[in-house]
Amino acid sequence: MAARKTRPVTPKAGQRWWQVLIRGLLPVLVVVAAGGIYLALAATRPRLEQRVSIEKVWPIKVVKVTIEDHRPALRLYGQIIAGRKVELHALVAGEVVETAPDFAEGARVAGNTLIVRIDPFEYQSRLREAQANLKEGKARLAEIRARVELEKALIDAAREQLELSRRDHRRSTDLRRQGLVAQKAVDDKQIIVRDREQALRQRGGALKVEQARAAQQEAVVDRLSAALERARRALADTRLRAPFSGYLSAINVERGRMLGVNDRVATLIDDRRIDVRFNLSDRQYGRIMTAENSIIDKPVKIFWKAMKNGGTYRATIKRVAAEISAASGGVDVYAALPQHPVSGCRDQEPLSKSNYRTGSTATPCACRKPRCMVPIRYSWCATTGSCRKRSSSLALPERMCWCAVPWLPVIR
Repeated sequence: MAARKTRPVTPKAGQRWWQVLIRGLLPVLVVVAAGGIYLALAATRPRLEQRVSIEKVWPIKVVKVTIEDHRPALRLYGQIIAGRKVELHALVAGEVVETAPDFAEGARVAGNTLIVRIDPFEYQSRLREAQANLKEGKARLAEIRARVELEKALIDAAREQLELSRRDHRRSTDLRRQGLVAQKAVDDKQIIVRDREQALRQRGGALKVEQARAAQQEAVVDRLSAALERARRALADTRLRAPFSGYLSAINVERGRMLGVNDRVATLIDDRRIDVRFNLSDRQYGRIMTAENSIIDKPVKIFWKAMKNGGTYRATIKRVAAEISAASGGVDVYAALPQHPVSGCRDQEPLSKSNYRTGSTATPCACRKPRCMVPIRYSWCATTGSCRKRSSSLALPERMCWCAVPWLPVIR
């Protein structure tokens, strides 16, 4: 079957004209719209105003330069810690029947002051029982010793009787040789001698038994004596006393409370052994050690800013921590405070552990470069052409002046 021939379809003349018009005007419209948007944005953009540069005037004060020794100060914060403190624990169990009159947090107690007293009834009963047992043991020991003495006396009597029996046997033997007595009489005397010897051996054995009983009873008496001492010690332990003078803290008991053995009662802080702990950085500690090789026994001045007029105390550095503090990276230094403050304390009372203080030390240490000090708050640097703020004073270069300056750290 022959294939049918197809004729290509051509668009109409009207359709071709509109297509050409649309294709020509579309790019023009896009360009015109973009230009309009650009002009609108350019017309509405914000305008930046230029500020007028005004030269800043620095007020300065000119003073005369004086050469003097400069001793920089280390301002450090420290903490008051207890040089000696103990936790008071109940040594026996029982009910608290009495406490100190001023048994309260922060109260000061003198040495050997009664802190708490536990009900002593049970321990008094144990003491009387131990005393009775000891008396009984001593009485039994006395009885055994009396039997020992009796056995010794019986042994002496048995020896005498044995000696008499032997003499009688020897006489009988002599008479038998003379034919004056029969053999039976000699044999009877011999039997009596053997009986007396057996009796003497029995008395010796009985004496050894009684001596062993006496030694055993002596051990019993010693054990009962130790029990009596423990009972007396337990009765004495019902009274818990302060081992030294100090302040009470962390109180854990009240009157009427039941305490067990080793229950914590309170913490006692020695008021005559107060230390100050502060931290020196590695650099500060190294500079001090470079100059002095040691900071032990160096004086330290402590300032208490909590008081209205400030409190001043003098202390002495006694020890340095064995390890470097991991938190601060420095070395902890401990200074011991004396028993009484120097000044600034109204009632002349020692410092308490909970207070935080600041302090200073006048220990000569490493020397800094010589400086010429100018007391001024602002300084003008001719090199950079700017004014810098100074906290206290202006240090001029060494080439302008010279003086020997020891460095004294001040802990605040």
